[in-house]
Amino acid sequence: MGWKRTGVAAALLMGLGVAGGAPAAEACETYKALSATELKEFRNKLTEKEADPIDRLFAYQELACSDQPVMRAYAIRAGMENARDPILRQQIAFDALMAMPRVDVELSGNDLGKNAKRYIEGEGNVISSTVRYRDFKKGCLSFYSSDSCQEGSAMTIKGDTLLVSGSNLVGTLALTETGEFIGTVRYRGDPITARVRIY
Repeated sequence: MGWKRTGVAAALLMGLGVAGGAPAAEACETYKALSATELKEFRNKLTEKEADPIDRLFAYQELACSDQPVMRAYAIRAGMENARDPILRQQIAFDALMAMPRVDVELSGNDLGKNAKRYIEGEGNVISSTVRYRDFKKGCLSFYSSDSCQEGSAMTIKGDTLLVSGSNLVGTLALTETGEFIGTVRYRGDPITARVRIY
């Protein structure tokens, strides 16, 4: 199979928006079976150090839409570990986050304010929220409404930024080199370090 920069990769680039960081549409309309030869070729291209960014993006998309759950999980892990191109990293983060049935926000920090301490003492260091609705066009996850994303109970991913607004926490997290979103949320004005793992 020759490597061609097909409409799939081009569509992903358009969906992410190099300038605007707009989210792509749902990555996989259907899952598809790949032969052993195709799986090996896409895997090698995904992990190849000198791979062209668009070829790597295409390889990721093919593996991410495999009908094998193990290969879909591999695409996210290997893609994030090997990709340095921001477009691909943002696409992987988008796909992984939007596929989560539940999102965990891990809280930590030294010298926390009294409001932050009270919050963690009452709620714990991990805030788990079940996803009830996904809007792929807006890139948001709702934890309350089953038909829309509402401020105060949702997360929105914009490029390499994750906007958090839920469980009385509000803040902004950034995608890191390790494939996590890390940043600061606030409870009644007090800052708390927050992390969201995507795999």
